[in-house]
Amino acid sequence: MVAMDDDNFPTDDDFIGGHQRSGQKWTGPIVREPARFHNICEYLTLEPHRLIFPRGFPFQLRGHVNQPEFVLSPKDATIGVTEGLWLDEPDVDATTWLNGRVKGVRYNGPDLFVLDQSTWSPINTQNTSVVRELIPAFVFVTMACPVPGGVLDRYGDIWGGYFLLALMQGTKYHAAFGRPLVHHRRNPHNYVDDLRHEYWGVILTDWLLHLLRNSFKPRSRNLSDRLPELAEFLEAEGVTQLPGWCPPEIKRFLQSTAENIREWSSACQQVGV
Repeated sequence: MVAMDDDNFPTDDDFIGGHQRSGQKWTGPIVREPARFHNICEYLTLEPHRLIFPRGFPFQLRGHVNQPEFVLSPKDATIGVTEGLWLDEPDVDATTWLNGRVKGVRYNGPDLFVLDQSTWSPINTQNTSVVRELIPAFVFVTMACPVPGGVLDRYGDIWGGYFLLALMQGTKYHAAFGRPLVHHRRNPHNYVDDLRHEYWGVILTDWLLHLLRNSFKPRSRNLSDRLPELAEFLEAEGVTQLPGWCPPEIKRFLQSTAENIREWSSACQQVGV
């Protein structure tokens, strides 16, 4: 399955062929980061030159450059998800855009690089494919939750991508990035409004990542069966461990997210995905 946003357009890259690598075995080296996160925006040549990070990258790690270690891939390593990068307007958050415009003029990385399961990077829906078995785990988190100052928005794909990485743990599947490239000709945006909508996603993502990476341990072998485990985890661990400064709307949002994940799991099972 391929997801592509409406303001992304193919380049001269083989778009279909590039995404057909999802599902293929991977025997090359894989990337491992001591900090456990890899900044894919370093593979973009930017004008003006800046150090930027993809939307959803943890703020506690921003300001640091990649320090990749290349390790042998596991024997059964398979590309489960492929995210192609973006020329023109990279997928960065409102805090980055408010610090000045930036343009991706070239891609300077390999055709494809694969991350170790211990190393994460945000996954969006702009130019991304997943194998059939991972479709249930490719959750888009429902947004527009009312919160003080507006709504919680613009993190549906980002949190869903992190849920996908958490659900893939211990399986044969790995996340890959690189080509096929797309031109991102961004729809009109008011970046102050974007920041207002991204606010709770920005300040909660680091907390969510710490919780997922350190406490969520999926037990089931079947990916579909892991979804109810994630829903239970969000209710039992997420809701109870929310920072005390969160308004009650965030608790309701997590509870609603858990309910939606259960419904999605049930729907996938009914249609045989």
